[in-house]
Formats: sequence, structure tokens, C-alpha cells
Amino acid sequence: MNFKLGDVVQLKSGSPSMTIVEIFNNHTMASCTWYDFSTHTWNRENAFPVIALQLVSPQEQTH
Repeated sequence: MNFKLGDVVQLKSGSPSMTIVEIFNNHTMASCTWYDFSTHTWNRENAFPVIALQLVSPQEQTH
């Protein structure tokens, strides 16, 4: 799947909704950031292999 900046994704194994802020390494890695509603803080960017990500529909996004 070709993700783009601003896509809302989550890990296929389960995770909060995250926003892609950078795509690199020949489109094989994506840096994502997300908001932790339990602590009311933004988590800094973490990189994930794009093969481990899936798009999240607006109805499925965690709040």
C-alpha cells in the first residue's frame, strides 16, 4: 500500500490511531505521531515498517 503524509494508520497488530508525518527509506518506513488521550500528551515520532501499518477509517479512529 502506498501511504501518504497525513494518512491516519494503526499497526496491524493493534495500536492507537497515528498520523504519518514522514515516509522514507524508499517508501518502506513511516514515521508516525499520535496523541495519548489517557495522559493528554503527544507522543513523539516513531518509525514503523509500512508493511506493519493499515489505514484507519474516520469511524475507527481512537479518541
